[in-house]
Amino acid sequence: MPTPACPSSWPPTWVTAPARPSSWRGARPTHADGRPAVIRHLTLVAAVALVLAGCAKGAPFQPLETLSQDKAVIYIYRPSAFGFAVDYDVKRGDAVIVTMKSHGYYPYVTDPGVVELSATTETTDSVTLDVKPAQVYYVKAGMAVGFWVDRPRLTVVSREEAEKDLAKCKLLAAKGSDPAIR
Repeated sequence: MPTPACPSSWPPTWVTAPARPSSWRGARPTHADGRPAVIRHLTLVAAVALVLAGCAKGAPFQPLETLSQDKAVIYIYRPSAFGFAVDYDVKRGDAVIVTMKSHGYYPYVTDPGVVELSATTETTDSVTLDVKPAQVYYVKAGMAVGFWVDRPRLTVVSREEAEKDLAKCKLLAAKGSDPAIR
């Protein structure tokens, strides 16, 4: 039985034809496989914008110069960028003191006595301090991995640990009716 002759147009042109006109070559940045690199660039720009939006923008850390003898100060700070996309309010009771952002701090001036600070996202964390007059306290705010949203963490820390962390932090704006020191 005779074998059929191969058509003269073998292989078909769709197998060997370029994916795009040759005039496009070099006109746009592409990946090694020929895909346009525009999406990669847009993703990078969006990621940088998101990181910058989640960080504190105030003045660098400076300790309070004067503190009344009948008041105390609690430095609330968040030195890490972990969970930067999630900001959360730190409250005393129902009053919002400050919205914590990555690399931010806030000097909370308060009367002596028992002070309970709390923060909530999908869970709530809190710390309780027995505040004495003319004393300085440090509360480190952080994040832990959560199921839907990262979870806030508040921890009372030593002055030595806080001073190292606070060097990376910037002042956050006060919330509510708190007598902020700016």
